[in-house]
Amino acid sequence: MILKRILIVALLVLLQQGCMVRPIISDTSVRNLETQALQLLKRGDYSGAANTYLKMAGYSVSPLKEEYQITAVEYYIRANLMNPAKVQLRQIQTAQPSIQSRIYLAQAQVALSENQVSQAASFLNRLNSKALQTAQLINYHHLKATIFEIQGQTIRALYERLILDPILNNDSAQRLNHENIWQVLTQLSPIQLKQMPLPVPPNLLGWTGLAQLSKNLQAPDFQTRLADWKLRYPQHPAHKTLIARLNENIPIVATTPSAMPLPINPQQNQNIISQNIALLLPMTGQFKDAAEAVRDGFMAAANADERANKPQIKIHDVTPETVANLYQQAQQNGAQAIVGPMGRNTSVALYNAFERGFPLPTLMLYEPEELANKNPPQNLFQFSLTPEDEARQVAEKAWKEGHRNAAIIHFEGGWGERVAKAFADRWSSLGGQVSGTISFNKKNLKQQLKSVPETAQCILLGTFAQEARLVPSYLKYMKKAQIPFYATSHVYDAEPQTSLDRELEGVIFPDMPWVLLKGNYPENNQSNQEPISIYTILQQQSSERMSGANKRLFGFGVDAYRVIMQMPQLNNQRIAGVTGLLSVDQNNRIYREMMWAKFVNGLAKPF
Repeated sequence: MILKRILIVALLVLLQQGCMVRPIISDTSVRNLETQALQLLKRGDYSGAANTYLKMAGYSVSPLKEEYQITAVEYYIRANLMNPAKVQLRQIQTAQPSIQSRIYLAQAQVALSENQVSQAASFLNRLNSKALQTAQLINYHHLKATIFEIQGQTIRALYERLILDPILNNDSAQRLNHENIWQVLTQLSPIQLKQMPLPVPPNLLGWTGLAQLSKNLQAPDFQTRLADWKLRYPQHPAHKTLIARLNENIPIVATTPSAMPLPINPQQNQNIISQNIALLLPMTGQFKDAAEAVRDGFMAAANADERANKPQIKIHDVTPETVANLYQQAQQNGAQAIVGPMGRNTSVALYNAFERGFPLPTLMLYEPEELANKNPPQNLFQFSLTPEDEARQVAEKAWKEGHRNAAIIHFEGGWGERVAKAFADRWSSLGGQVSGTISFNKKNLKQQLKSVPETAQCILLGTFAQEARLVPSYLKYMKKAQIPFYATSHVYDAEPQTSLDRELEGVIFPDMPWVLLKGNYPENNQSNQEPISIYTILQQQSSERMSGANKRLFGFGVDAYRVIMQMPQLNNQRIAGVTGLLSVDQNNRIYREMMWAKFVNGLAKPF
């Protein structure tokens, strides 16, 4: 009984001391801030998370205070904000071995970012790696490997990467690590490959054997010897990353090591570090004019960006044959995000090169068919002006306005067939009926339009302006002109042509705010906003970029810049862009909600 009373008294004393040091309000504040920090991390906002952890430290006492402080430092480094990281490192006062090791690790990262290689190595030598958790241990071995590579100690760098490999926990990070391992191995002579120093790290024998094999990819017995290697090393990690390329005799180009941490999980790598952006566009060849318009829009948006830390942008002229190498070259030169390419062949070539995971956040300006209905590779986002997306929105608009039976009229050829299929698929998925699909050309239009079904409540029109103007007039002649028309933006030439467009009276279509309003997507449903300044300036400076189809491509470039700069925010909010209201879906595709317009007295009137 006495012992029980002593325990109760002791407990009360401890509780009173706890209340004196950490009031209940602080606990609640810390819990709320912790929830906020997790939400910021989920969005990839490492700077915001770091600031939140500092607030948590303000409500806490040792040892939690120092834990929150060093966590804030780590996220500042993750956001490439070295100055606030250095300031906070000086504020941490602790003798705890685990936190002290993390402090040394952070100091090494900061030092290496400032090219103080010897000082970075000194910090790493002082820490106890056994006190580090897995994420920190990954950074530790990655930093050591990087320092050895800078110092020219290639074997020691190789061994660090081999020690690192088993603890990497995502495919993209492991692929990058393997490419750097391969870079060292392929530089070694056959004698060096056979006489590696002891003790050997994990999987070294399999790696050196594979490197010896690759010295002669064109040997007649290469595939036989490679098959033998696979049997000897069935669990070797290279099976996941390099073997497929060696099977096809594809050279493996390694990336230049970076002092920044390797990606630890897919969420973390979605933060866009935007100090250097590489813009990959086909500046020569058939897409030259389109690429120039996109480039000019992208650069105009960058020039209009008034932030002090806006990025440096380097433009690369790419082809299907050069795009993968130029991507890697841009990474080696310090690019932290990639925009492009555009065009099917070049985009597919890049996708094929990195289908297991893109090393940098990449905004591809095309949607390869190879990615349809698939989970995209890590770090790949897709943004395009596809007619199929517009066709689906047109079908939804007609459905919302009460129509249930539609006729589809499209210009013959591959483009028209794609639009017609997108119309039909979306219309059917909504529960609508397609009473007829009509393909036409300029010669057979009148004959083909005779087959428009009487049951059709609306027409979904997939064609360009010149041909589209003929359809209503022919149907009027056939006394079928009262039927509502819905079309994609291709029905409008993006410039007022009143006399010609009177033939399209009443046709409803979606288009960019850039075209209809000379500005952004209207907020609060206000469609009478003034032209934005960038539009007015460009109208004066570059009239050729502000007419016809080029106008839309220019706007596409403007929004490409905005998207890459605001990618983390897109996970939780929409951007009022010049091409539409932008958001990102679960497959990392940028979705554009467009504005609606109707031809009235020959003019496109937004509504």
